[in-house]
Amino acid sequence: MDFEEGDWNYIFRTNLTGSWLVAKHVCINMRKAKQGGSVINISSIAVMAMELGINNIRVNCINPGIFGTEITQGLVDKDWFNNVTLRTVPLKTLGTINPALTSLALYLIHDSSV
Repeated sequence: MDFEEGDWNYIFRTNLTGSWLVAKHVCINMRKAKQGGSVINISSIAVMAMELGINNIRVNCINPGIFGTEITQGLVDKDWFNNVTLRTVPLKTLGTINPALTSLALYLIHDSSV
């Protein structure tokens, strides 16, 4: 929590811009090859983990995208939401609750994830 904003901005630019540049150049070649593919971004929050780890606080990150759940059902039922989703979500579909995702979250919460 003592991390300076300038340091944060440097790490943010390095990590986010670095990931974007790699994906950009790899995907240009993937697009040219016309064979599809997969981009997997793995988020690192090591700085926060290092700072908070001495307090026995684990830091993890899961970024699953937009999911249709009972919590989001009221939003998903809105016409405007579906119009935005169809324009902005490349696969034109929402994620569904997957046991693998919930298992991952449960694992990260548990002390055995140390």
